[in-house]
Amino acid sequence: MDQEKQSHVSETEILSVEERDVLALARLGKKPILKFQGTDDFGNFGDNNFTGWLVICGWQAILAGSAYLGGNMIITLARLNHASYEPALWQGTLVYWCVMAVAILVNMYASKILPKLESFTLVLHIGGFFAVLVPLVVVCIRFLRMRGLLAVGRKKRKG
Repeated sequence: MDQEKQSHVSETEILSVEERDVLALARLGKKPILKFQGTDDFGNFGDNNFTGWLVICGWQAILAGSAYLGGNMIITLARLNHASYEPALWQGTLVYWCVMAVAILVNMYASKILPKLESFTLVLHIGGFFAVLVPLVVVCIRFLRMRGLLAVGRKKRKG
């Protein structure tokens, strides 16, 4: 009786998911690109899930901290430009939520242009680095020559 049941069981029913995927790819004449041994490859969070909760709380703290910092920067710029402006506490909370909403909306609706925007920002930062560095070096060399601390290219002749 057991032999009859085993004969009716196909080979794919006793294989694991990964083995079935490899078998299906082999039938198509392809090789598997990634080989996962299981979910433990991605990280073991332990039995009590403490690490998982720690990661979730950390992500929430980073998101809240970034929005808080951005909101405070906007309010500080407003205070610097208008000396008579004294922000109320609710305005700080409103700017915080606005910064959070802008970040969420940009990630939801502008995700297709984010790589181009990040590439442009990288080029802008590299260009800005040299735009600050070159004048700084030129002014530093002129200052040192003016003080007599740097005498490159000049030989004093006796006589």
